[in-house]
Parts: sequence; structure tokens; C-alpha cells
Amino acid sequence: MHGAVARAQQLLNLSNRQDRDRAIDAAAMKHMTQKLPQFDAATIGIAGKVALITGGGRNIGRAVALTLAGAGALPVVLYHEDKKTAQSVCDEITAAGGRAGLVQADIGDIAQCQAAVKKVAAEFGDIDILINNAAIRPHSKISQITPAEWDRVMAVNLRAPFF
Repeated sequence: MHGAVARAQQLLNLSNRQDRDRAIDAAAMKHMTQKLPQFDAATIGIAGKVALITGGGRNIGRAVALTLAGAGALPVVLYHEDKKTAQSVCDEITAAGGRAGLVQADIGDIAQCQAAVKKVAAEFGDIDILINNAAIRPHSKISQITPAEWDRVMAVNLRAPFF
């Protein structure tokens, strides 16, 4: 465990935002390269269920969207800025014969969260499964985080899943 904590501190203290993001993404992808379990839709009972996945365009969110689609659910990928990456997840699902949806919203904004939920319900049906996966991290060293950055992190990581 001590090694994992030290590595996390190294990643957070990288001063270059792009280097830090690449290092964190590479670490996440290392764990995601393991074969995902395959589920029998009849066994877990989610065939036809609508699943809203915040941050479903990459990393863990992507893996969850693909896994749920493989079990017969209809994942709706909610993204904030990177439509191309989120769309690629939906394209992968539909290419495999599944159904998927795409919705844009800034989940740090309560009004946008509420509008996204209404849009999903109108286009795909009631939400049966909610995966609160989206999260952000400050792009400053810990000692240099501003109150505004901290408020944004709290809005996305803690407040959004509640509202």
C-alpha cells in the first residue's frame, strides 16, 4: 500500500498538466487491460434497462458502459467536453449489435444535471441504473490549489452524485 500512496503523490505533484494526465490515464488503463468479466443478461437481469453513466467516455466509465451493453442494458454515456471519445464508446457498442445513447452536460452544474436526466428519460426511457463515475482532479500542485479549484472538484465529485 505504501508504494501506491507514494505513486499517487508523484502523479499529483507533476507540474505539467499533460504529463500528469497521461501518467494517470496510463496507470488506469494498466488495470483495465485485464479481461472484463462477461455476464449473462438473464442471470443479472439488466437486459433492456437504461443505464446513465457519468464520465462514460473513457477509462472506468468506458469499461462499465461496454460491460453493461454486453449484458443487454442500454448505456447512456454522459460526457462534459470530449464528444469524440464518448461517441467512440457508443459506436463500439452499436457495432457489436447493442444500443447506446450520448448526452452532454457539466455535472458540476445542478441545472445541467437535471436537464440531462430529463433528456435521457425523454429519449431512452426512465433511468434504471445510475453509475456516478465522473470525477475531476485539480490541475495544480496540492499546495497551490485555489478555493475556486477546490469548489469545482467538490461540485463534480461530491455534490453532483447527490443531486
